[in-house]
Amino acid sequence: INGSSGNDVKGNYIGTASDGSSFVTGGSQDIGVYITGTSPSNTVGGTGTADGNVISGNTATGVSVNTSDNVVAGNMIGPAKNGSSFVGGQQTGIYITGASNTIGGTTLAGKNTISANDDFGILLQAASCSLNVIKGNYIGLDSTGTSFIATSHQDMGIEFNLTCAGNNTVGGTGANEGNVVSGNYNDVTPTQGTGVYSISSTGTNTIVQNIIG
Repeated sequence: INGSSGNDVKGNYIGTASDGSSFVTGGSQDIGVYITGTSPSNTVGGTGTADGNVISGNTATGVSVNTSDNVVAGNMIGPAKNGSSFVGGQQTGIYITGASNTIGGTTLAGKNTISANDDFGILLQAASCSLNVIKGNYIGLDSTGTSFIATSHQDMGIEFNLTCAGNNTVGGTGANEGNVVSGNYNDVTPTQGTGVYSISSTGTNTIVQNIIG
């Protein structure tokens, strides 16, 4: 999406085979959904019945956002459509370099399940990356928020990296705004790797009312 606004991306399998569960052998699709340029106010997924996408099996990133005021909600980003199986191949679930985006929601339908990616669940980076809100997601677990996805290798749940401008919020003080950030690990055994990691972020981020670990 480049140069237009107000688009809805919903109900798709993006990066998987047509069953929503299998990795496409030999596939070379780098990014599942890429929102760039002058393209604010788009929605990936949603809270309605069957609005959510399965965005898994891409070689680099599931969803890349470098514009503002977008919503990513109700999706499986990394797992298969059942929310509990590993697809493979995807390095980062969501990569944010823009501002004022909302990832997740406060209802069950608005939660993203962001797990089973090889490196990061959510990576925030760049000087323009501020005022984003990450709320109500399962990051590192299956879609029930209680179980580990076997054979997955998501090293970090959330990382604020390098020139991230700050003033982003993970969780919140309102009802159901907290994320569950657990089950991320950097080995072949189901032990916690890094839940939330900040490296050289230039501003202050708020991390509140989450379950981490």
